[in-house]
Amino acid sequence: MKAQKEPMFDTVQTYKKAGESLDFLMKVGPALEEKAQAPSQEKQGRHRSKAAA
Repeated sequence: MKAQKEPMFDTVQTYKKAGESLDFLMKVGPALEEKAQAPSQEKQGRHRSKAAA
């Protein structure tokens, strides 16, 4: 029988790093929200005009 393959990544370590990233974003988020600016005008696709008959 074949030996079991080693896992590609450690799930515990992955979730630990994801948690650290989430904590960082929770701390930095309010400061980024204050500096963020919405675009002056939203663009939702090109304008389509009908040709006059």
